[in-house]
Parts: sequence; structure tokens; C-alpha cells
Amino acid sequence: MRLAPAVLLAVLYAVLAAEASIPWSSVSRGALPNTDVTHGGLLGMFSADGATSVLHSIKGDKWEAIPSESNPGKLTVTCAHHKSPIVLAGGSAAAGGHALVAMSVNTTRLYPVSKVPSSVTVIAIKPMLNTDDAFGVLALKGADDGSVFVVASGGEAVTEVKLPKTLFANGNVPVQAAFPTPNDWFIVTGVPTARVEALSAAFPRNAGPGAVAAGAYAGEIFRSSDAGATWTSVHNVEDGAFTDIDCMSTELCLASVVIDNANGQIARLKEGAWSPAFRQGAGVVTAVRFAYESGMALATGGLTTEDGRKLGMLLSSARNGIRWEPDLRDNAAPVFDRIATTPDGKTGVASGRDSPGKVVVFKF
Repeated sequence: MRLAPAVLLAVLYAVLAAEASIPWSSVSRGALPNTDVTHGGLLGMFSADGATSVLHSIKGDKWEAIPSESNPGKLTVTCAHHKSPIVLAGGSAAAGGHALVAMSVNTTRLYPVSKVPSSVTVIAIKPMLNTDDAFGVLALKGADDGSVFVVASGGEAVTEVKLPKTLFANGNVPVQAAFPTPNDWFIVTGVPTARVEALSAAFPRNAGPGAVAAGAYAGEIFRSSDAGATWTSVHNVEDGAFTDIDCMSTELCLASVVIDNANGQIARLKEGAWSPAFRQGAGVVTAVRFAYESGMALATGGLTTEDGRKLGMLLSSARNGIRWEPDLRDNAAPVFDRIATTPDGKTGVASGRDSPGKVVVFKF
């Protein structure tokens, strides 16, 4: 459902000018993978009953299982990403399992990346831009310990870079990362599992043990220019938790943030300075993503209206995140928290959960 312009103006502000709206359409409800990008379409990975499954879709409307020659199992998948010819999926592992697995796109063979210890929980996987096949993998071990694993050569080459304690200050933990070059890294911090639990005030069904009271934290963006050897805080928000970050280059990044558990923002890095590119009251912004080849930017979130309705929100920007066009969806998910797009920006999906807990997928 699209709200009338007058209603939008009452709840959304700092949208400087309208962009061409993306024609989002409903796809399905049910078991949805953690979506991400693969060549020729979209990739999803999810886990159930100790088994890891892989789905593939060309346009996001019909998902088909990819037969696998082997299945490492014992992995609860939280994130996945693709950089030809390898797909990585990570999460938390049961006893005897692995926190990170790889799939060869050519053979559909799933195999563990054994050099990443099973004791960590992988929370973010992003490709390192300007490289052939390298990934940055953000993993945590407890509330004050974590690492970035640089994974290359199909999982055969793995280097661990320990994160300093400064990234765990003020009750925060790292929640997402971006790697615009092999040496330039960004990490955003928020409350534990902030992608879901920082939404607790606006969306009580998402409340969890990581949600904290307003005034108890201040999220930050940290940058390293030497492959994680040293880190510098480059931006922070009071009473806020960052939920996502994505970069086109070292000088063009977007980060989503939740303020006081109830107000969403998108911060934009351009020419060395961070500034708000989008602000929203009575709601949240949960994820941001660039289409690397086209410069299109996408974001997800949710909004609570004055009469108490909770609407899933999809945001698009045709100009590298300068101006944003909101698309509000009723009778869908009260908040969308994942988004993926092909590099050209022509196909994408967003997902969230409806009130019964089923996953809702929208595509363009």
C-alpha cells in the first residue's frame, strides 16, 4: 500500500526530492533464505533441522533448490555472500559443526572453511572490492571478543585479524562491516544483534536480551586503513545503534542507524565527511545496500503510523544515496530487515517477518 503524499510528509522528513519509485511486488510467504547476490540472479542460504540448504532465483519470484554433493550441516545460517566462483555462508555451529562453509558455484559442493574456528559466530560476510575472490568475514566470540577473517582462494587462504577492545566499548559490539579495498575496512557498532533487537521499542515483538534502554549506548563507525592493524572512530551517534553499512569506495559509504530504539537514519560518507542523508521518526532503518555497478542504493526498515499501524518500508535512491524515495507496505511485514540486489541494480529482494512469524519477500 502506498500512502498519500500528505501522510508521507507527516511522518517522513529530509527527503529533498522524489526519485523514480521502484515497482516492488509481493513474492511469497514462508521459509525464506538469507538472501544475497550471485551471478545471473539471487542466492539464498538457510538452515533447518541441522541441514544447510541453498536456493537460487533468477528474478526473485521463483526459488529453486540447488542440488548439493555434500552438506556439512550443524550450521545455523545468519549471512551469506557470493563472489564468483565461491559462495560463503556463516553463522553459529552446533557441536562438531563449522561456523563458515563455502560452496563452489560450478560443482555445488558445500564444504567447511576449517581455518575459521567453530567457536565463533559469523555475523557479516562482505566481498572485498577490487579483488578477485576475497571476502571479509566479521565474527564474534562472546560480548567483548571478535575477529575479521580474510578468506580467499575458495576458503583455502584464511587470515585472522583480532579486533581491539575499543570496538566493544559502551555496551556495543560490532554488527556489520564493509571492505571497499583489501586495506580499507569499516565496522559499525551497536547493541548485541542490533539488526533485530535494537528495534524493540518501535516493534515490541522483536525485543530480546540484547535490547537496552535509551541513553545506555552510543554507536560508532570505525575505520582501518591498514587491513585492521589500527582503528579510528570516524562517526558516532548518541543513544543510537548502527545496524548496517555498505560502501561503493573508500569515499562513498552508507550506514543505517536506530536512535533511541525508535527513529531511523541513513548516514552518508562523501568526501571524508559523514552527514544524514535520510531521517525518519516513529520507525527504523535496518539495512542498506549498494548496487555496485549502477550506483543505485537500497534500504529497508519499518514505520509506525499515528494510529499504531506498523508498515514495512522499502527505500530506494537512484543517486548514490543522496535522495531517497520511500515505499510503505501494509499487510506485509511490520519491518523489513534484509535486502539484496544484483550488481546492476535491476533485480532485488527484501524480506521480513509478518505477525505470525512467516517470512515475507518482496522483489523488484
